Amino acid sequence: MAAVAKASALYKKKDGEIALDADGKNLVWRAESNAGLHIAISVDSITSLQATPPKSAKVMIKVFVQHPTEGTVDPYVFTFSGSPDEASVFKTALTSAIQALKSTSAPDPGLSVEAKDIRASPGPKPVKILRNRTDHELQEDMSLQQAVLSASPTLQKKFHEAVISGGMTPVQFWATRIHLLRAYAVEQSQVRGSYNVLATIKPKTEDSVVRVSLSRDQIHTIFEQHPIIQKVYDEVVPKLREDEFWRRFFLSKLYKKLKGEKLVPTDSHDDVLDQYLKSGTSDLSGGSERQLRIPHIIDISGNEDNHSQKQGNRPDLTMRPNKIENVPIIRTLNSLSSKLLDSVNPVDLVRDQYPHTQDNVDMKLHDLQNDTRQQKIFLNVKDHRQFFNVESQTNTAKSQGALDQNITGVEVLLALYQNTASHESLTRKLPNYKPAHLSQQRLPIRPIKQGSNDENTSALRAASTQISSILAIRRVQMPGRSGSTSIPDPQIWDQLLLTHATSTEFLRHFWGAFFSGDSKKISEIRNMAGSLSRSLERIESIARSAEENEKLSNETGRGDPDRKRPRGGHRPLNERGYALVKKVIAPQENAIKTALARYQQALQSTSDNN
Repeated sequence: MAAVAKASALYKKKDGEIALDADGKNLVWRAESNAGLHIAISVDSITSLQATPPKSAKVMIKVFVQHPTEGTVDPYVFTFSGSPDEASVFKTALTSAIQALKSTSAPDPGLSVEAKDIRASPGPKPVKILRNRTDHELQEDMSLQQAVLSASPTLQKKFHEAVISGGMTPVQFWATRIHLLRAYAVEQSQVRGSYNVLATIKPKTEDSVVRVSLSRDQIHTIFEQHPIIQKVYDEVVPKLREDEFWRRFFLSKLYKKLKGEKLVPTDSHDDVLDQYLKSGTSDLSGGSERQLRIPHIIDISGNEDNHSQKQGNRPDLTMRPNKIENVPIIRTLNSLSSKLLDSVNPVDLVRDQYPHTQDNVDMKLHDLQNDTRQQKIFLNVKDHRQFFNVESQTNTAKSQGALDQNITGVEVLLALYQNTASHESLTRKLPNYKPAHLSQQRLPIRPIKQGSNDENTSALRAASTQISSILAIRRVQMPGRSGSTSIPDPQIWDQLLLTHATSTEFLRHFWGAFFSGDSKKISEIRNMAGSLSRSLERIESIARSAEENEKLSNETGRGDPDRKRPRGGHRPLNERGYALVKKVIAPQENAIKTALARYQQALQSTSDNN
């Protein structure tokens, strides 16, 4: 369609062209670099228009557009990049188009049918009630899943890695993310509720003339919230023009009273509209649409002991007449607030549809009911002897011997150090500390000579070595320490994080199916085992890539100058490349190997039984 006016304009620092259609109903901005990027705005939805002065350095217009469904107002700022004359012509054309649509929406003085059309114009769409959806319904909703993936790029990468590349089914992927689907569905169902329209409308006075901008949705909401205005409109508009009616309404005392403002003697009086101030309170506020139903469990209207009719109402302590003038304002605001709450959709539909059924539920004293049964996870373990072998535990306890209850912690640590001091990882020596009572009591833990093959000594040494290595790694990883085990290449780090997340997903589903005891999940276990094997291959590939990058960095001189060199034949704590990736991913790699070993063991036992 040909444009009646167009100009070069920027939107969010992107060059483009803004144009107004020949019919004056649509405002379109198109980007120059990307032909598919455009913004279409209906002129009828424009609630306000602001522009900079003509002599300003940057000529800009700000268009406020009301969302058709949510009721929110979104601003759009366009900066003209052409000549000032071009911008002035476009602003004039847009202003004329807005005024033309506003004037055509007003009814003709001789036709009362158009006035009814405005009242019958569709208002905001009713809010869709969010019912409690089951887990199965959420898993079957493909559009919801796609929306969740689009909203989270990180989750989208995990989905691509686990489902598309890893062989996991979408049902298995979303089975552990039901809470994400439910939270997103609840978030999208949240829309803006009804609000006090009269409080948001700000009439402006220009050249002693009141100017106000109203949309059809706002007029429809005003008639809904204040039936008295609809009544006045039906009786007055055939005699007055549409714009004249609204102009006089926003200057009348009726408008101030409905808005909740205090009336003062200096307010201007309107002979036509202010006569409706004499209407009753119910006519001004409008009755509540929802009938209040009191459940029988709390209905005490027939109970004389709990009713106030014996004592009567307590008299007002203030007894001040000047406070009475605020009562109508408070009643008006309370009535409007109640009406806004009544327009909200009920949360519990069953209670409103079947009220008597709810009475039976309320009469049950929930405090006297039994506690709900806890949801426990059952592990189907066939061989319990490996966990509850009493004889082996008794023999082990006898072989270890019982410690004296009077031994202090210092003595135990001293004996532990004496048993493990020969290990090469422990180079420090404890100070010459000996408790005062050490000479009087004999320690049951004897120092063991170096090279002994005692099982207790080897176990103590292994535990001490593990604890020492963990403490050393933690000390290196502390902030401010040089040589921390962090991967310098961000690409390798991102790949490692993604592989870690997908491998954790595979492990979760593998163990869930492995310990389920269900023969129908054999194929799922086989698929998860294959995915875990491929995870090991991906970890190996990432480690090799890190090693190649490290070699390339050393050749080009881009290596870390502060990198520590190994001394005394000991392995450095800040490896790079292959060793660093292996150290970071070592716990999960061990978990994957353990799962695959258990799977191979189960296959071997099955084949032996057959």
